[in-house]
Amino acid sequence: QFDSLDDARTAAVASQADKVLQGDLAEWEKWFESRLHLPLDSYCIDRSTLEEMFQRRHVIVHNDSRVSRLYLRRLSGRADLPELDQILPVPRPYLEDALDALDVLGSLLAFNAWRKLFSGEEAEATQDITRRSYSLMRRGRWAAARKIYQACVDAPPKAEHREIFRANHWLAEKRLGNLAEVRDEIDTWDVSALHPRFAFVRHALLDDLDVAIPLADRLLGQGVIDLGSVEDWPVLQEMREDPRYPE
Repeated sequence: QFDSLDDARTAAVASQADKVLQGDLAEWEKWFESRLHLPLDSYCIDRSTLEEMFQRRHVIVHNDSRVSRLYLRRLSGRADLPELDQILPVPRPYLEDALDALDVLGSLLAFNAWRKLFSGEEAEATQDITRRSYSLMRRGRWAAARKIYQACVDAPPKAEHREIFRANHWLAEKRLGNLAEVRDEIDTWDVSALHPRFAFVRHALLDDLDVAIPLADRLLGQGVIDLGSVEDWPVLQEMREDPRYPE
């Protein structure tokens, strides 16, 4: 059927890819675990919620948004399942959560597959996940950012990047209302051997603005940080809202 061995190989690869894509979440988990030893469940904000999102998508596309028997069977055992034939809506908060869940799964899967398949490109993979996660923070998508930093905190090859991931994970927890749960970790964070900006970030995370604001002024004067980063840095939101900030 093919003009060359390359054409046959391309068709075989496409056929195998289609078989994987047509599977469900559980089958994808088995495939990635057996082929690449990548645990998809650890790349989910919430594995059970993600499963429901995939099943709701199937219902919307294939069953006029009405609950099907397959939907109920796939999600059996969950509390508060809807009735058969009930319309499943997609309100804005649900859609935003779904996009976060898919963004996190895709980003973490790509990051870890990249590192495993191309071990010499770990720095490039880290740069990519750093850019993605920072973009999530800039847009206030804190649950997604928290999961990425949580899953990647020990992954960067350079110690300084690991500290950045650690600080950003704490920031995501703070923005989600969980500062009390991580305050002790921030309090005991040893920044003595790190770049001066880490001490600055530590004070900002703890809302110690009496120290952070004059420290920002000093670091700006020394050229350690620049005005653009101060105006843009998500961790400095409280500082920018302080009446002393314009000065």
